[in-house]
Amino acid sequence: MLGLFHAQFLLQAQTTPGYIYITCSDPTIRAVLDPNLDNYASINSSGYSNNVLTNTWDENQESEIPYHTVFHPSVEPSGDLQAGSTCGVTEIVDNPIFTKSSAFYYYYNPDLSDFPNGDEKLLFRVRLADVGSGAYGYSFLLDTDNKMGTGIDPNAVSGNPGFEIEILYGSGGSSAGVKVVLVDGTTNGTVLAYYPNQQRIQKSYIKNSNCTGTNKKPNFLDFCVDYATISPYLVDGQFRMAWATSQSASSALGGSAADIGGVDDGSATNDDQLFINVINSNPTQFTFTSNQNLPLTLGETALSCEQHKFTWTTLSEKETRNFTLELSNDLSNWEILATKSAAGNSNMKLNYELIHPKLTDANYVRLKLVNTDGSIQVLSTITNNCEIDRSFIFPNPAKNTLQIHDEKGLKRYEVFNLNGQLMMEQDFEVYPHVSNLNLSELKNGLYLIHIYDRLGKKQTQRFSKIGD
Repeated sequence: MLGLFHAQFLLQAQTTPGYIYITCSDPTIRAVLDPNLDNYASINSSGYSNNVLTNTWDENQESEIPYHTVFHPSVEPSGDLQAGSTCGVTEIVDNPIFTKSSAFYYYYNPDLSDFPNGDEKLLFRVRLADVGSGAYGYSFLLDTDNKMGTGIDPNAVSGNPGFEIEILYGSGGSSAGVKVVLVDGTTNGTVLAYYPNQQRIQKSYIKNSNCTGTNKKPNFLDFCVDYATISPYLVDGQFRMAWATSQSASSALGGSAADIGGVDDGSATNDDQLFINVINSNPTQFTFTSNQNLPLTLGETALSCEQHKFTWTTLSEKETRNFTLELSNDLSNWEILATKSAAGNSNMKLNYELIHPKLTDANYVRLKLVNTDGSIQVLSTITNNCEIDRSFIFPNPAKNTLQIHDEKGLKRYEVFNLNGQLMMEQDFEVYPHVSNLNLSELKNGLYLIHIYDRLGKKQTQRFSKIGD
């Protein structure tokens, strides 16, 4: 009886969302990707709960490593593959509840050093529709010079509109493993580092995917590389990212992408234009620099939704004058919100903060530095993911009618069931403050509604449809 119980327990554990079904073969790197070595990518061996009542529909809230979400221009569609099987092993998918969550990154700095000293690593994660065997490619592509497109990046060529580095995991074949490839000005670059087979990767089951189908097993693919391999090719420690898959264990460049993340692959006629669209709507994803001759070395930045507070740290400053905090809804038109004096000259870590009631009113927040010589440097651009209670629904639970209220005016709503299926949607042209939804066609049960205000900011709420 005990043996049967143990076998059943193991079977259940091996199918639990969060369970690492392919572990890293290098013990040192395994401790980076799975810090507590329990074979779970989640915080503990209970896995991802996906409990709507505790607001844990986003696996990242329960992940052992606090990954950052890569900027997504749009929700990642399902079924937009250019090649391969729909909802298969090369289909990049999204979280249908917490959207724009198909790719992630993390800077691993074990000794918390102010400057890179060789032990840092960059971790990447992508959400995939299903598991499977075979030789496929999974790439993160880095634009390190902030130039993208023919006529903008002087090294742009057909098949590579401006990427300098490709981080590629090939899942099979004679060169299976993780590669760091210098691809500046080419689609067939120079390999800077190669980690064979499973030395630098792990795969874990997850729960959320906007691809539905029988026996689908959505999963996270995690892999990492040494930051020291990439850092010589960065400009001011910054880069922008795109992510893609391919039907062979090779580059996603050269028109070979099966799926490009964060964009509908049918929205442009070729891969180059899709990559340009992703990158040119993309704020700087990562900033870290060891160049002590720069006017300023930036540390961490953070946005507090509840306190309407933006905080940042500097690790060194040289002839700095002041900081400006700016807001934008489209990454093109910026409005100065506040300014704060800088230290001037410093070789120590300094903490700054700005509090403003309008800080969370826009989609993006940008921090800029003005130096004593009048030069200006963009330090950081972050996406505002705060959900401010300016929208509400009534009554809840509801029978046949649900009212939506928004003080800024309604632009759009979408109603999803708990399987992520879109049940209702409507766009508004005149931005009403109140709208009545007819729920008579919905079955009784729990639903989620995305409410977009006139600025395009989204808030998600839950409601119950009940009978008479």
